Amino acid sequence: MRVLFLSIAFAPQVGGVERITAELLLALQKREFEFLVVVPRPEGGLRDLPPEDEVDGIRVLRLPFWKGHRDIDEIMALRKRVAAIKRSFSPVLVHTNALGATDFFHSITASESRAPTLTTLHGEWPARFSSLLGQVLRAAHWVTVPSQATARYALSQVPEIAPRLSVVHNACKPSGAPTFPASSVEASLLFVGRLSPEKGCDLALRALKHVRESCANAHLTVAGDGPSQAELQALASDLGLQDAVEFLGEVQPARVESLIDASTCLLVPSRTEGFGLVALEAAHRARPVVATQVGGLPEVVIDGETGLVVEKDDPTAMARAVLELLGDRSRALRMGERAKRRAEECFGWERFVDSYDELYRRLIADGVRPAAGTGREEPHRGR
Repeated sequence: MRVLFLSIAFAPQVGGVERITAELLLALQKREFEFLVVVPRPEGGLRDLPPEDEVDGIRVLRLPFWKGHRDIDEIMALRKRVAAIKRSFSPVLVHTNALGATDFFHSITASESRAPTLTTLHGEWPARFSSLLGQVLRAAHWVTVPSQATARYALSQVPEIAPRLSVVHNACKPSGAPTFPASSVEASLLFVGRLSPEKGCDLALRALKHVRESCANAHLTVAGDGPSQAELQALASDLGLQDAVEFLGEVQPARVESLIDASTCLLVPSRTEGFGLVALEAAHRARPVVATQVGGLPEVVIDGETGLVVEKDDPTAMARAVLELLGDRSRALRMGERAKRRAEECFGWERFVDSYDELYRRLIADGVRPAAGTGREEPHRGR
């Protein structure tokens, strides 16, 4: 069963969406699905990735969608290419992942395929994209979101999608390596994520400044890169934290587990977050999380049980939460163990894969048909 997968990014690009997407497709590939992934050709350090590639047996096409912003000739050339891909591959399902240029080119080539469209929305988007978001959600035959928070957001944008919207909580595939308690002496804090304003690493640095007033040996490891890296390094220097913060730069997913194992707790100070996959990764390693009260994070981190949740943009509150955990190591240990049990019970990997497997098969079986009197293609429920 051929599935055309259109995404904003894909492996070997590094990030939560990229990682979970690659692992999901690999799992579904073993269940009779054949994928063709189409993504924008990346810029920056990965600009040399080939336009046609194979990643773990999955064919990947990287198109220069950014050129579509330049002139009408580029748009038409890309439209022609995407149309040809659809005709050649003949998918029985199109899965669009996150919101981006691929959605635009999927919409303007809709006549090239009668396959139903499944759209996955990972979180909130700036208001300037509300028109595109509305078009994408209305055109989708089904919409999935990773959290109840994202579901509420999607419905606030397009209420009429309620009958064809479902929450499929994200999951991460645990390695199976045994977990062990954090050091009772170290005060090792960890931030993992893209270094951009919405992830709030600046708040983690300011929180560390407050923490060190009571715990002089506290230090922070920052794993990730992004457009704010130089600014954040300058902030660490301004705060007098040069010797207390280590910036690792981009870290491959395989290394994240060992970084979590070496930490006392994980900081997730996001200003916006559809789910918070790294918080779930910490839970699988039995580490408590200090997270902000945004998006799907409170669904992953249960305040007072598996970690502590604080208001966003409040480094003082984050520092108090960290000091609570550092001051009561037995409580932090209990939180970590509860987090691990809850991750296994509520966010199991096989359940996640099964959910998409079942949804794929239902949408493919239903197919599409013209809505009466409209000419618009809609999923045939038949149930």
